[in-house]
Amino acid sequence: MHRFFIDESFIDLESGRITITGEDHMHISKSLRMRVGEKVVICDGKSNDYICEIDEINKKETLLSIVDSIRNDAEMDVRVTLYQGLSKGHKMDTTIQKCVELGVDKITPVITERTVSLPSDKDKKIQRWNKISMEAAKQSGRGMIPEVTEILSFQKMIEKIKNDDLKLVAYENERSVTLKDLMEENKRPGSIGIIIGPEGGFTSEEIAKLQQCEGKPISLGKRILRTETAAMALMAMLVYRYEL
Repeated sequence: MHRFFIDESFIDLESGRITITGEDHMHISKSLRMRVGEKVVICDGKSNDYICEIDEINKKETLLSIVDSIRNDAEMDVRVTLYQGLSKGHKMDTTIQKCVELGVDKITPVITERTVSLPSDKDKKIQRWNKISMEAAKQSGRGMIPEVTEILSFQKMIEKIKNDDLKLVAYENERSVTLKDLMEENKRPGSIGIIIGPEGGFTSEEIAKLQQCEGKPISLGKRILRTETAAMALMAMLVYRYEL
């Protein structure tokens, strides 16, 4: 069944009715050409899924009846924030899409010393990245849409990661400490920050600053990974650790 995220204000649990407007209504009526009687899944973004039947499709809205409701169980037991050094071209798009599929809770783009280019249209970029996150959340059956936040400076990121229980820094020059080692020491962190450099990685000075605020440089294996691959690899390792 097709899946849609809508604001809970459009969900009337007393009457068992849901109203869809805007882009999702147009998608249902024009792109998908759905008909009365077909079923869809509506999620309120708080891990509540509603199995619904289409009652009416008019010019302005789609009206649904709730048939059943279930608690979405697609979210990880640990909250994971990705602090991603800005990368060029479509690499950020790929990183966001795949990490949302893998279960990340939030993505924060970061400007570092080796960031090659800064977007001139930051607001449009963030809007685009959040749309990519929403589509990936739909596709992967998530119960919430991970937010892509404003772009932060390295120093502001340092302040943010202080709130994470465990801070994992992917670092190509770390040869001995692995994720497995840190998981042995930190059995049940409530939140994890994973910190990935841009093309060219972090400078030694940046690594030193991260270590000063309890950032833990780790190796992701014997090979040096591209920035977009490193984020996905580390997320996949956490999925293995917490879900498989």
